[in-house]
Amino acid sequence: MARVRVTHAGNNNNNNNNNPNGDNQHQIPGAVGYQKSTLTYFMGGSLIFLVLGALFLGLSFNVSAFRFVGLYSNDENLYHSHPPSSTPRPTSADPGEPTAAPSPGPTLAPTPMVLDLPEYTVRAIQGFDYSPQARAYQWLLEDLKYQDRPVQRLLQRFALVTLYYATNSYHDDIREGNSVPEKSWKRTRGWLDHVMDECDWETTESDLEASYRVCDPETGMFESLILPMNGLKGHLPPELSLISTLKYVDFERNDFGYAKQGIPTELGMLSNLEEFRLYSSYTKGTIPTEIGMWTNLKRLEFRSNLFENSHIPSEVGLMTNLKTFDFSRCQLAGTIPPELAIPLREKLFHIDLEYNLLTGTIPEELNEALAARKDQYGGVLNTPSSRDFFVVNFASNYMTGTCVK
Repeated sequence: MARVRVTHAGNNNNNNNNNPNGDNQHQIPGAVGYQKSTLTYFMGGSLIFLVLGALFLGLSFNVSAFRFVGLYSNDENLYHSHPPSSTPRPTSADPGEPTAAPSPGPTLAPTPMVLDLPEYTVRAIQGFDYSPQARAYQWLLEDLKYQDRPVQRLLQRFALVTLYYATNSYHDDIREGNSVPEKSWKRTRGWLDHVMDECDWETTESDLEASYRVCDPETGMFESLILPMNGLKGHLPPELSLISTLKYVDFERNDFGYAKQGIPTELGMLSNLEEFRLYSSYTKGTIPTEIGMWTNLKRLEFRSNLFENSHIPSEVGLMTNLKTFDFSRCQLAGTIPPELAIPLREKLFHIDLEYNLLTGTIPEELNEALAARKDQYGGVLNTPSSRDFFVVNFASNYMTGTCVK
């Protein structure tokens, strides 16, 4: 049987010197077999580790690929910050098998609104976080008692706060990512206060204010929205139409020239409106035909605005309670609609259209209506004792013809 010399590193030299004949050698039965087995086990174990490592790497790759495909699934809830891959991933080991189409992810339903709002308002809320509507809606949700308020009062508060945000800052700057500019409103006491009743929010002085109450004391609904010379800058939001009880609106001497929007067509829904004053406010756009829906309107003053090339709509003929119609210095174009004679036959006594770009001939219907009203006053339209002092002013236009005096 073969022998294997077993030495110890610490006393190898001593053993050789003291035992020249090999007396200190030990026989270890099976030592050669043990050495071969150890080598075999070592090589086998290494092979096993290599195989397991390869399997682990492959499994990791497959899992990663699986997670990668899942990352770009159709589920919009997952990883919005990563764009979907345009390269399809293999789904089968057999390239000959058809690949099943991926199942679409769940469609997320929009968060239900706490109010039944018009579609244009919902689009504004969901389309841009810093829109006046979105900010007003967020403000409404922050009111701890909003669920205890009547629906009409919630709509009223929402509309008022939308007006505040639409006319109290430059939202183009916010859209560009700049800081919110300094607020433009001059008087804001109470506005955006969740606790204070909106009827107590500060409005400003006006020659209309003494005779008009802000809110109905029983319902708490607004009747007068009077904010002249208050530094409003921006645009009039269509959500004002949600305050259907409004009778008197005064926005004179503010600045709506920064916005492209003019008078929202939705304001035609304010069927209780009796007076609307907007003069010297740099309002642009066109005069909407929906003003004809203001059949209770008595006073319409839009003097000194920028309705460039806009026409007077024929729907003014529906405003049979109208007494004052002032669109002077508004850059109006076109002709005077003959329908304006209809309210003139009834109650209209103040028509001022001077310094516009009106053309054509003064409608004969207007002269006939003026003649009829003249007969009512004993042949004289204007006298010092006249209760309603007639004003018919078409000066500084490009029209032809004459008016009854």
